[in-house]
Amino acid sequence: MKQKWKTAAAVVLIGAALTGCTAKAQDKTQRAVAQTPTPTATPVPFAQSWLTQTGEVQADLNGDGTQETIAFRRTDSESYEETKAEVIISGSEGLLAQASLPGTFDSAAVVDFDSGDGVLEILLCVDAASDDFQTVAYRFDGTQLLASNQLFGKAERVQDGKLLVSNWVNVLGTWAGRMRYVLKDGFNFTQEEGALWECTKGYFEPIVLKKELVAEVLNNCQYEPITLPAGTQLTMVATDGSSEVYMTTGDGQACRFAISTGEYNQTMIEGAPAEDWFGELLYAG
Repeated sequence: MKQKWKTAAAVVLIGAALTGCTAKAQDKTQRAVAQTPTPTATPVPFAQSWLTQTGEVQADLNGDGTQETIAFRRTDSESYEETKAEVIISGSEGLLAQASLPGTFDSAAVVDFDSGDGVLEILLCVDAASDDFQTVAYRFDGTQLLASNQLFGKAERVQDGKLLVSNWVNVLGTWAGRMRYVLKDGFNFTQEEGALWECTKGYFEPIVLKKELVAEVLNNCQYEPITLPAGTQLTMVATDGSSEVYMTTGDGQACRFAISTGEYNQTMIEGAPAEDWFGELLYAG
């Protein structure tokens, strides 16, 4: 099978998690994905403030030495157009800035993506419709709130400058997954380079092959060609959402195979619709 896979570090990481590869192989992976060494003078990290209910947080948002009050409010209405979550910034002289996001308030946070830039970020997450979550980040520049691009999914935490977001992944069915995002220049979220959706469960798992499929199985931390027979049960472990999937079989083998995206975002395998390979693929609607 000819397929350009993600970085070796990402592949070995998935394999190690599933099969208990040797400590030596895992050590190589850890070194490959190691973050920038910790500086000798480590700044004290900002204590993140997460709220699952509306409320207020005190923090110096823009590094001017003055504490602002960050209030989170919700407006519920029978009309979707009037249902919203708000973030309101005030100081000693009153209202400074505010912004709103359509949907039902789910959670909010004051976090620090970069301890060296002197500013904090505000996260606001709403349920737009029936557990379809959306997340936006804001920065206060002293006079106004600047908004990031909108992420589909629910913000879970910020760690090492990355935002972990959970969302449904619609590849070979619907799966619950988590993706890491970073803030780039222009205050826009992008997926971390080389990151995969790490799937935790399926909405309708497992899926079952109805005909043979050539894949690769992980054996002693190396992938080898294998033909999976009809009737094989597969559970999603990770995917980039467009070109590759990592699975476990019903008997616990770790495997992977290539996918592609066809017309109307249809998942394809070896040039044919994925439905040709599986008995039934169910998607949450």
